Amino acid sequence: MFEIIVVVVLSVLVSGWILPWLRRQVTEDPPAPPAPPVPRLPPAPPVPRPPPAHPPPVYKPRVWQPPSYAPESTPRRSPFPPPTSDKKPWESEYTEDWRQVSREYRKSKGWTCEGCGVNLSRHRRLLHAHHQSMDKSDNSPANLRAYCVICHSEQPHHDKLRVSIRINGEYDEVISIRHAQGIR
Repeated sequence: MFEIIVVVVLSVLVSGWILPWLRRQVTEDPPAPPAPPVPRLPPAPPVPRPPPAHPPPVYKPRVWQPPSYAPESTPRRSPFPPPTSDKKPWESEYTEDWRQVSREYRKSKGWTCEGCGVNLSRHRRLLHAHHQSMDKSDNSPANLRAYCVICHSEQPHHDKLRVSIRINGEYDEVISIRHAQGIR
């Protein structure tokens, strides 16, 4: 009985699976060789453009002109005394002892910004001494203010400082110190 079962199972396997597989192997064509590469054509030469119908416009550079101020009949008053030289205040040079004067003034203010109140005693390089009159040779305490780099950059004629503190990261540093001290 066992032999009959084995013969039946083998005949089913041979007829149902092995024979169709053998037929496929015999009748299939061998794989075709790969196609030769297609030659690439060189790029087409650029098409020449016709000359323009009219010449391009000629741009003339603008000449800088100073902004117009109030009429000469209205004199401007300044709270500061007039400079002693013919130079404008922002053209004057710092005095030789400026580093010492600046340090002593900032120290007298407790290394605290007079604009926003942030204490920079641990970050002294972020506190600047500022000339209110823009006359760098006038180092009197009435003319000086201790400002953090942000408050200093907001003063008139300090546009370059406004850019540089953003680039070198001082702006973000003062902001984080202000937040740590509860100053907004």
